[in-house]
Amino acid sequence: MFDLLVNSWFDVMENFLPLIGKCLHMDFYKGFDFESYFINTNLYNETNEIREYPKLIDHTLTDKKDTYIFTVPNGYGKQKLLQYKDGLELAIGYPIEYDFNKSNWIISVQKGKLPSKIKYIHEYKKNSLKIPIGESIDSIVEIDLKENPNTYICGTTGSGKSVCSKSILTSVINNFNPNRMKIILCDLKKVELNLFKNVEHVERFAHDLSEITEIIEDTFIECEERYKLFMKNNVVNIYEYNQNRKDKLPYKILFIEEIVLLLQDKKHIAMDTLKQILPICRACGIFVIMTMQRPSCDVIDNIVKSCVNNRIVFKCEDSKNSLIALDDEGGEKLKGNGHGILKVSGVKTEFQGYFISTQQTKELIKPFEIEKIKENKEIDLSFIDKI
Repeated sequence: MFDLLVNSWFDVMENFLPLIGKCLHMDFYKGFDFESYFINTNLYNETNEIREYPKLIDHTLTDKKDTYIFTVPNGYGKQKLLQYKDGLELAIGYPIEYDFNKSNWIISVQKGKLPSKIKYIHEYKKNSLKIPIGESIDSIVEIDLKENPNTYICGTTGSGKSVCSKSILTSVINNFNPNRMKIILCDLKKVELNLFKNVEHVERFAHDLSEITEIIEDTFIECEERYKLFMKNNVVNIYEYNQNRKDKLPYKILFIEEIVLLLQDKKHIAMDTLKQILPICRACGIFVIMTMQRPSCDVIDNIVKSCVNNRIVFKCEDSKNSLIALDDEGGEKLKGNGHGILKVSGVKTEFQGYFISTQQTKELIKPFEIEKIKENKEIDLSFIDKI
């Protein structure tokens, strides 16, 4: 009888302990005493002998990640709060991420682990400008070209940068019909984008610096001509212009591989023209994607940073390169092989990029390949006749 009672007790506990654990976890932010931690570490601002500590204003709890939003005491900036990160991480017992949104301090507690490899998915959303690039602990990570038209991808050799480029281009090609999306490929490394040159979507393909300079200048002219067309039709952007029209303007992607090599042009014509394109291209449906192995201040200057909201950063050589790419350290701690950080409008998301092999890429773009009479076609500016 005693054995039966003991076994029954263990059966009950085996079933209910996980539930109890979940219930306790629902109060996790109280389980870890943030208030005491802030007091013990003197994290406050004092005004008229009144101490102002960070206050918890919201929290979201999931199985893989908990997110806490605090107010920020007056006088505390991002760099000052970053000094508390390592100690807070040790105290909580989980890796954490910091983010800052307006006047709030966001702490994300990472309880799950990213997989070391995620196969590329090809469940395409037709005509969608949201391009999946990988997965975070709790969701699919996307770049939204409609909201944030400009993107740069950086990372050292073996970091996953080239695989990410293939993933993005493969998704775009499968998302759109060739008459709705045109791609302009500028391959300064001469090998990375060669795979895509015969795809029907590809309007121009070049790897010579002088040709690429011409392409960038032509793209700037097209931006201006599209704006003239919008003004004539009393609309403000391509989305409004294309509504209820049969002769829709296509979207365009200007993809520049290893943009640092543009600096070989001592006159800086290509780079200066590109900086004119970045602030104006969103409304006219032209999106710029740039890649580089090593972030350079000569390329990612304040003008570029202000116009590029999608920053896809894979493993960096050191903290200095991470600061250029992310405005923050952390890129140097990434593991490589697709382990990255996406920063969009100040919010960072750690993710594992989708892995797509060269063979898989060939198979997925093969239906769109055509035999091209001319390898390098001029940009189609026939729409100008409508102005």
